[in-house]
Amino acid sequence: MLFFTACTRNFTSEQGRILKSRLVANCYLTVIAPDPNATVSLYFSDISLVYRDQCLISKLQVFDGLTDTSPLLTTACGHQLPSPVFSTGRNILIKFTNTPGNSYMASFDITYTTTTKGRGCGGTIFNYGGIFSSPFYPGNYRNNTICRWDISVPVGNVIAIKFMGIL
Repeated sequence: MLFFTACTRNFTSEQGRILKSRLVANCYLTVIAPDPNATVSLYFSDISLVYRDQCLISKLQVFDGLTDTSPLLTTACGHQLPSPVFSTGRNILIKFTNTPGNSYMASFDITYTTTTKGRGCGGTIFNYGGIFSSPFYPGNYRNNTICRWDISVPVGNVIAIKFMGIL
């Protein structure tokens, strides 16, 4: 795997926010859950990438593992937010690719959580902003599923939750 040092970073906490703006260089971002029995959930709040020719200019790919030969979970480009992504293990690789010579600046905002309660089921969120969903959203979740999200914000801020759904 070829690493791009300008943007490469490992995220190893139970939860966090991956906020990249004015990004031109290629990069690899890994999320590694601290608990070996945990899974990782990614929730996309914003994405702004060039969309042309089926994502050939710039794209964001998410892999279920630590390499870009791991199973591909999703590919995103343009401004369309991908559905949440749920790993099968403790690692996820986020690969941003930008065609050489393309000066368009990309950005994305991703919240991640880890849990040992099953794929996409709960976690902790501590940040200035973020997003989460029911397990396997937009698909159906398992009957009798009980998930818990613990939400907190820095001192001086308040929590505002907006529920969105399809009725």
